[in-house]
Amino acid sequence: MEKEKLFNISRILVDSLIVIFVLASTLMMAFRGQGTLASKGVEMFKYYTVDSNILMGIVALIKIYFDIEITLGKIQKVPLWSHLLYFVGVVALSVTFLTVVFFLAPMKIVHGGSYFDSFQYANAFMHLLTPILSVFGFLLFERNRKMNMCWSLLPVSSVFIYGIYYLTQLFIHDSFGKSEYDWYGFTTSPIPWPVFLLVMIGASYLVSLGLFYASGSHVRKEKAKV
Repeated sequence: MEKEKLFNISRILVDSLIVIFVLASTLMMAFRGQGTLASKGVEMFKYYTVDSNILMGIVALIKIYFDIEITLGKIQKVPLWSHLLYFVGVVALSVTFLTVVFFLAPMKIVHGGSYFDSFQYANAFMHLLTPILSVFGFLLFERNRKMNMCWSLLPVSSVFIYGIYYLTQLFIHDSFGKSEYDWYGFTTSPIPWPVFLLVMIGASYLVSLGLFYASGSHVRKEKAKV
């Protein structure tokens, strides 16, 4: 019993740290707007980085509530819907991290900057620390929560929805090839934007699938328990 209580307290501490990281980095971005791909005020919400971090902060806060309830003996486990939202948040942050590491940061070098420009100020949290902590927490503390395979598709929704928003902005403002509404530079990259979108959706599913299996969530459909 004491071991389980210590385990739950550890989960609460990790999720609390995630919430603190998200809150601190969001406030830094909102009032200072420093760093690569950074904007002040409400304009910052146009970035998937910011949206995915805030999503993770919210779902971590929800899970903290249920983990406290478990620690107090009021419930047995976190509801499936909360666990799934947490899963979506972790995958979203993983996509943020991988996009920065393998696309945005290298593009900084192409444009004469430094690879590490993408990890300064608020982005040190949003691009690096919070994603790593979230994945660490999920793999360590959310292991063996069995889910049906179909749930591995759910996290792709964050990339799909954001992709629709991003392309809508481009079409409405007729800004293909212009940086104002193509802040990630996807339409000016060597890869055609439809291909890029499909690659991002496919990559997000691979990330989701990887975390799904790495966390021990996979189980035959008839044996799945919620």
